[in-house]
Order: sequence, then structure tokens, then C-alpha cells
Amino acid sequence: LLHGVSRVLGGIGPLAPVLKTAIAYPLSSRFRTGMAMVMFAMIITTVVLMSVVIQATESAIAPDAKSSAGFEIKTSFGLLSFFDRVTDLKGELALMEGFPHEDVAAVGAIVNPTLDVRQAGPGPAGLWHSLELTGMDEGFMSQAREIYTFQQRSEGFENDAAVWQALMERDDVAIVSPSLVANPDSSYDGFAGPFGGFAEEAGPQDGAPGPRDEFLFRLTGFTRADDLPEVWLELRDETGDQVRTHRVQVIGVLSDITTVSLNSVYVNSRAITAVTGKDVQPDTFFIKVTEGADAREVAREVERAFLSSALDATVIADSLAQGQALTRGILRLFQGFLALGLLVGIAALGVISSRTVVERRQQVGVLRAIGYQPGMVALSFVLETSFIALVGIGLGTATGILLGQAMIGQFFSVITAGRTLPVPWAQIGIIVLGAYLFSLLTTILPAIQASRIFPADALRYE
Repeated sequence: LLHGVSRVLGGIGPLAPVLKTAIAYPLSSRFRTGMAMVMFAMIITTVVLMSVVIQATESAIAPDAKSSAGFEIKTSFGLLSFFDRVTDLKGELALMEGFPHEDVAAVGAIVNPTLDVRQAGPGPAGLWHSLELTGMDEGFMSQAREIYTFQQRSEGFENDAAVWQALMERDDVAIVSPSLVANPDSSYDGFAGPFGGFAEEAGPQDGAPGPRDEFLFRLTGFTRADDLPEVWLELRDETGDQVRTHRVQVIGVLSDITTVSLNSVYVNSRAITAVTGKDVQPDTFFIKVTEGADAREVAREVERAFLSSALDATVIADSLAQGQALTRGILRLFQGFLALGLLVGIAALGVISSRTVVERRQQVGVLRAIGYQPGMVALSFVLETSFIALVGIGLGTATGILLGQAMIGQFFSVITAGRTLPVPWAQIGIIVLGAYLFSLLTTILPAIQASRIFPADALRYE
């Protein structure tokens, strides 16, 4: 690199002698020069890596219609809800006088029971897994059908509308997240859901092949690149007096893993009733407000109307923004500590420059004696430091971006399927420019000191 710089810039008259001396010293102390570059590169790598990961995290969890199913308000039950639990929010709202009914466009509900699930054929049945399912009512599905699309549909369903219509009318069908379907380009690229899905040990009565340490529930017999074959799931509930089972056919695979519940298996709420034998009591209600209505005001009205039920109403966008702010704050804190390490590394570069001036006092005196002007001596020191800093910054930046992209591809592959996450070039540019300018600042004082050395003082022997 130094010889290349010398060939490119060595033809500039006043710069030629400065370049020769600026290049000679780093080459004469290769180990020190290399270690300084590596130190610089390592710190820059970590700072740039954090910038890439932070940007990817913010982009991956950015609030959109898929993360809320198109609803604006989400409700949850408090500790006192046990005494007066709401089971039909839409029906009870319709009976309330004084409530702004014109501001509510749709109301939906979901229930999230934990059941045993296994692939039921055709062919041998698989292992039982404990999974949290999502049971959807008609109000929720009426809104969700406008948001969620399918990348695979079972034979006989010519479009997405047919899949959603079957889900609303039948309790023997289900849809699944793409995390349950193998990617033909990777042996493992997803997860079964936020709660994992632990398999119980298969006993002789199961007739289920497979190792005992199989933890993740995945559908077998096809991949995302294939047509969706006939796939059946068997649901089992053992919480009551008797073991109840129910079979559902997988008729669709969602296009995106981002959904409002983040679970991997979705059925009609009547299917939950069929397997549990109990009336469904929704765990969460969702409200869509009419266009132009204030979602925060509607949320306050809902809480006021159901004060006795301790129902909490949250604006989904606000909740997601708070989560993003918390995540961003934690990551920025780590990045700040890494930036302090970068400042320490740059300060170490200034210490090296100061030591260089002391070590090369006589060399500087010789240069002054043969005609080097003070500015040429100072420029020589600045160029030496610039070479070390720029090479270290370049290596660190490239490594940080490559490592960041690799981490994003590994950990966000399912969440960002089909999406390209942006690289924060502006932030990286600020980091690079700031690191270089600060390294120059730490070099200026030693360079000025070197330029003020007089030949007679430097060459005097005591």
C-alpha cells in the first residue's frame, strides 16, 4: 500500500521528499505499524457492526400493518378482570350508550391456548409438540384477510380469499407460519414460534419416528419451493378430565412470519372449542378505528367503559414505538461504550506519535539540516498517522459491514424474508470521518513539536 501511494503521489514536486520520509518510518517499524492498524481496525469493526445491527433491528421490527393485522388498538386484562371478564367486546360495546360507536370500524378477538400438536399424515404420525396456537374469531379474520397473504395454498383454493373464507366457515382447517416449512436453500432458517415448541418423548403408543431430542416442530414432506400437499395436524388437549383430539388440514402457508400474535399455527376459534370442549374466552381483543378518528381517544373511551372489568386498551403504534425506543436505547448504550474504546484507541495513536517525535529527534534534525522546512516535517508526521488511521479505519469499516450483514442473514433471515435491510451509510460515514479527524487532532501537537526542532539542538551530543 505504501509503495502504491508513493508511485501515485510521488510525482508531485514538494510532496515527493515528504512522502519518502513518511513512508520510510512505518516500513522500518512494521510490527508497531501493523499492531496500531489492527487496534484501530478492531475498534472500528465493533462500532460499525453495532451500527449495522441497530439499523437492521429498527428496520426489522418497524411497525406496519402486518404487526397489527390492520388494527389500531389492542386490549389486555388486568388482575381484577377475573371478577368481571369481558367475553364479547363487540356485543357489549353495542349495548353501551354514550360510547362513540361511529369511531369503531371493526372488533376482533383471538385466543392463545397451549396444546399438543403433531403432523398427522398421510404417513406415520410425528412427535407431539407443545405449541401456543392462535384461535381467531370472524371479526379478526375479516380484517386479517385484508393484510395477510399466502405463499402456498392447498389444492382447491385458487386464491387467498378462498383460504380465508374456509377459515371463517370451517373448524377443520388451519394456516401456518412459514417458519414451520423448510427452506430449500437452508437446512435451518427459522423457529417454531416465540415459545419454541418442545417435543415430548415419543412412546410406543405414538408410533412416531424420530429422535427423542427433536425440539423444533417443522412440517415434513415439502419445502417452500413446492406446492402445498395434503397436510394434516392433530391437536390434543389433556388439561380436562379426558384427552380430546381434533384434526385440521393445513390449507395455507403465510407469506411473512410477521403477524400480530407471532405464533406458528392459526385456526378458527371454533376449532379451539372442538379440541378443548370449552367455550372460548378471548385472551386479546383488537379494535380498528374509523378513518379520521383519534385512536388514543377511542382507547381511553374503551377503558372508561370497561373500568369494572379492568380492561387495558393500548394504541398498538405507541406500544411498538416504546419497545423500539427501549431496544434502541440499550443498543445505543453498548455502542456508546464501544465509541469510548475508539477514543481510547485514537488517544493511543497520539501517544505513539508523541513517542515517535522523541525517538526520531536526531533524524528530524538531519532532515532540517539538509533543507526540510518546518511545514514539511510536520506534514511527514501527519501523513504517517493518516496512513495508519486510514488503513485501520478502512479495514474496520469493511469488516464491520461484512460481519453485520452475516449476522443479519443468520438471525433475521426468517423475519426479513424477501426484504433487503439498508446499511446505515450516513452513520458509518460520520463514524469514519469523526475517527479520522480526531486521530489528526491527536497528531497535530506532536507534529508541531517535531517541526520546531532546531538542527543544532537535535544534533548536539553531550
